[in-house]
Amino acid sequence: MSETKACPFCAETILAVAVVCKFCKSRLDEPPQPERKDPRRAAHEAAAKSKAHAILSGKLPPSPPAPGPLSPSTWMSLILTIVVALPGVLVYVLSPQPDDTTGCLAVSLIIAGIPAIFLIVNFILDLTGPSPRKRSTPEEAVRAFYGAVKRRHYGRAWACLSPLDRTAEVRVTQEIPALSVDAKPYPFDRKGKFGKYWRSQAGLDDKGIGGYHKGLKYEIAGVDEIRPGVAAVRVRLRIGGYPSAVILAFLAIGLLVVILMYALRKEETFEVRKVVYERDGLWWMASGELGDGEDAALEELLRAS
Repeated sequence: MSETKACPFCAETILAVAVVCKFCKSRLDEPPQPERKDPRRAAHEAAAKSKAHAILSGKLPPSPPAPGPLSPSTWMSLILTIVVALPGVLVYVLSPQPDDTTGCLAVSLIIAGIPAIFLIVNFILDLTGPSPRKRSTPEEAVRAFYGAVKRRHYGRAWACLSPLDRTAEVRVTQEIPALSVDAKPYPFDRKGKFGKYWRSQAGLDDKGIGGYHKGLKYEIAGVDEIRPGVAAVRVRLRIGGYPSAVILAFLAIGLLVVILMYALRKEETFEVRKVVYERDGLWWMASGELGDGEDAALEELLRAS
């Protein structure tokens, strides 16, 4: 009786000397092809190894200074308010006959009222929003990071990013088909380049009239402790937008444009796990990428250790 074996492809019983399976027609004499590794996954694993070693050994770079309590938008609004109002005030104060310059003062103050409104709004957002200065828990670290990205304050988001992630290492943005976001490489070695990454990645770079005007929403779904001083935060990210062209018709069409914004709006939702770690009383984002490929590799290494 001839010896038999199970086909490694379909599990049917075939002759041991068979070269081709009579059931699934697969060739049995071809050597197994080596598994091809995704180059992005390999890059994530390489970066995660160096980060895991630094976190586990405690050999972390010095912590950079925390940003101030006021955002750049608030400072810019304050400067514009002063610049616009100052000429009228000076003319009124220095004039030998102040009554003659009352109109100049009034005009300056009325025009200065426009940036003053933005000043008040930005100041309230700074007081009520997540502050990069206060990151005493994993949740606060993630809120401060994505809160800054949402307001397009990439320098403040950069301040929440771990020194371990501020490298010339090239990161590729995640492709988002529904919102026409293409995969592009960017280094993270300077906050300006980090900002370009996020403007492209989250679709916050509206690409002019032909693209989408996009925004980012985030929600924390939970926190899992990996080890003391290290945690993984589950984050739900929602990127949505509407065609930039509808903004041009805002003054002409009014309410219809608002309806079009919502009618033509598209969204992409991502569930990610972001690793954060504690140092000097603050929690730091281990990776500033939209996706969590490097975070997954880092979490696996930290749990294995």
